[in-house]
Amino acid sequence: MTMPDERFRAVQRTRKFLTDILWCKYDEIEEGSPAWNEARRCLKHFPSDYHMEDVAEVSEHFERKEISILRRNSNV
Repeated sequence: MTMPDERFRAVQRTRKFLTDILWCKYDEIEEGSPAWNEARRCLKHFPSDYHMEDVAEVSEHFERKEISILRRNSNV
C-alpha cells in the first residue's frame, strides 16, 4: 500500500525527472524531440512544491511534523 508521504515524494521525483529532461541532463533525449516535448507538456500544469505543501496542509493523512519533514526533504 502506498503511503501519502511516498506519493508526495513520487510527485517531487517525477517533477525533478521531467525538469532534468528539459535541462538536457539526459544525453539520450535531445531538445525538441518527441520525449522532450512531452516532458514540457507534462510540466506545464504539474504541481510545484508550493502546491504540494498546500495539499499536505489540508490532508488528513499528514501531521504537522510530517509536513515539516517533507519540506526539509523536498530537495530530492
